[in-house]
Amino acid sequence: MEGSSPVPGLYVTGWLKRGSTGIIGTNRADSVETVQNLLADLSKIYDRDKQGGEALRQLLEARAVRFLNYQNWQTIDAAEIEGGKENGKPREKFTTVQEMFAVSGQIEQSPHGR
Repeated sequence: MEGSSPVPGLYVTGWLKRGSTGIIGTNRADSVETVQNLLADLSKIYDRDKQGGEALRQLLEARAVRFLNYQNWQTIDAAEIEGGKENGKPREKFTTVQEMFAVSGQIEQSPHGR
C-alpha cells in the first residue's frame, strides 16, 4: 500500500501491493515492477551454498513430516483427470488430504503413527 515500507525478501503485486484499487492493466504494471525489483535484488538474495530440494527432503524425513514428491503429485493429477472424464469434466478434484495420500501410494497415518 502507499507509504508502506518495503520488507526485504517479500515481493507482492496487485491488490496485495496497493490495496483494492485498479484493474487488470494496473496489476500487470505492478507485476512488471515487482519482477524488476526481484531481479535487481537477486544477487543479494541468491545463496550458492543452499542445498536445495535434497536438503529439504532430508529435513522433512528427520522431522517425520509427511510429504508428497513430484512423482506423487503426477499420480494425483492423473487420477483427478481420469475422475473428471468419468463425470464429463476436465478433472475431479480430491477433497481430502487422505484421498490424495491414498491415490499417490503413500500410507495415510494418524499424527501418532497408528
